[in-house]
Amino acid sequence: MTSKVSVQEESIIQIGTIRERVTAIKSHWTNEERLSRAREGTKRRQELELLLGHLNQSTPQTEHRTRRSKSPNSLEQDASLVAS
Repeated sequence: MTSKVSVQEESIIQIGTIRERVTAIKSHWTNEERLSRAREGTKRRQELELLLGHLNQSTPQTEHRTRRSKSPNSLEQDASLVAS
């Protein structure tokens, strides 16, 4: 079974097509853009983890899993993931 993303009722884009388009866009990014996007992604993950932490405290009967925060040294790894 292939993954599909519905754009409109009459149009469906294959997930492979989306990945190809994203790869084409990312191939034009500079190293600074990659690092900037990696930093922004790290910041957003940390904000989400903080919000989920507050949610966990307010609703103890519900279990939420969060990813561990990344160290600042892992930004280069994030940038390489963004590049791929």
